[in-house]
Amino acid sequence: MTPTPDSARPADDAWRDALAAHAEGRHDAALEALLRVLDAQPANAKALELAARTLAGDTEALADAHHHLAAWLYRRGRFAAAGHAYRRVLSIRPDDVSALSSLALTLMREARTDEAEATLARALALDPHDVGALLNQGVLMWRLGRLAAAEAAYRTLLDRWQDHVAAWNNLGLLYKDMNRLPDSEAACRRALAFDDGIAEVHNNLGNALWQLGRVEASIEAYRRALALRPDYAAARANLALPLLCLGAYEEAWPLYEARTNPRSARAAWLARRCRIRNGGANRSRASRSWSGPSRAWATACNSAATCRCSRHWARRR
Repeated sequence: MTPTPDSARPADDAWRDALAAHAEGRHDAALEALLRVLDAQPANAKALELAARTLAGDTEALADAHHHLAAWLYRRGRFAAAGHAYRRVLSIRPDDVSALSSLALTLMREARTDEAEATLARALALDPHDVGALLNQGVLMWRLGRLAAAEAAYRTLLDRWQDHVAAWNNLGLLYKDMNRLPDSEAACRRALAFDDGIAEVHNNLGNALWQLGRVEASIEAYRRALALRPDYAAARANLALPLLCLGAYEEAWPLYEARTNPRSARAAWLARRCRIRNGGANRSRASRSWSGPSRAWATACNSAATCRCSRHWARRR
């Protein structure tokens, strides 16, 4: 007798829950159950099919339904299942450029870079000027460390669609990685000239200005990001640094303490940097920056008056 795989039992239970919820018209519950199926079995064709039909309704074509499903899965970090859903689209419409370019990003997320590059090349061969494919090419080349190729992809896109906000924003981030900070600022400002209501772009502009040493201007950009998105953890953490630099401890410290918010990669970096400055994460690096660091003292540090980070930024004024 063949033993039942470990993933089969929870997947079977979730499948029964999904069928029951779908039959009763409880679509949200059905989708949650189907996510559990796809977590255990990303290639489960029946689950993909039912999820696509549940998301799409009866009036949409099945290929469009699978495309919608793939995007929905991708946004939730289910990259393997999203890849299978994109392949279902391509089994119906083999020349769907949008599905091909999106599948390339999904493969990139799974660290299957050779397949991702080949898939994206196929999309661009079908339509060299497709907006989504060019944007995704920039992301893929950037992830692979081919910065000049990433820049060329964004520039090709912007030559035809000069008001593409996402391309200008991505180009600004790319220039920052290339240490071309004036170009980064200019690209972010071009994005904001077309749409100044995107918090992420204001935050990215603030980062460029901060690294250029324009402290007051960076504060203005971060404040604008937070006005648009008050819960923007990365912008709060970023705003703390120039405020500390200016000695505005009362306002800065609550923002700086929020750097440990796990939702923000920038905040996580700041948290580690604080521990390094205070001697709690890397003894050798800390000892080169600060004399006689104490791990016990560092882990207890919790105020602007005692944290060596805040004193470090104050000295930079």
